[in-house]
Amino acid sequence: MKAAENTEIDAYLAAVQREAAALPPERRQELVADLAEHIEVALAERPDALSEVLRELGDPRSIAATALAESGVGGVPGKAPERGFRDRIPALLPVLLIALSLPLGFVLMPLGTIGRLAALVLLWVATCWKVRDKAIATFLAFVAVLGINIAVYYIDPPNPTVIDVITAVQIGLALIAASWLWATRRR
Repeated sequence: MKAAENTEIDAYLAAVQREAAALPPERRQELVADLAEHIEVALAERPDALSEVLRELGDPRSIAATALAESGVGGVPGKAPERGFRDRIPALLPVLLIALSLPLGFVLMPLGTIGRLAALVLLWVATCWKVRDKAIATFLAFVAVLGINIAVYYIDPPNPTVIDVITAVQIGLALIAASWLWATRRR
């Protein structure tokens, strides 16, 4: 490797290290070592393509911003880190769907079913709850309600008073699940 190439590689890695100064030292050293290794392997395959290899790696500021975002430290100074789809799901949406889809299902069955499925998917995709909180809400609003429906199916013939009580219990479970989610959301 030529001395000029070493200087260019050192300057590139120093720029990455400078841009990634907010990373913990171990992570920053790991990032620079990974890049140096990648450059070495690429130059072994294409000895006269240093500029192309560095261009393919990308701008040091972009590399540092990606590493910072992945580590949760932040992104480019002065710029808010970009949020993914999962982070943009408002907590209120699955909570309202859980609370309202069961009563809506008594009025318009397909609408209630679609609402409940959407609530379940959004609940598990959203990042504003811990897995434990999602599991509790899923059990209350979906598993327990389904279990009650299956049990009622085997009552021969169901008493209208029992049906009213069971309906109230199911709606109550959905409201408890929605309240639980609202109380445990991360802000």
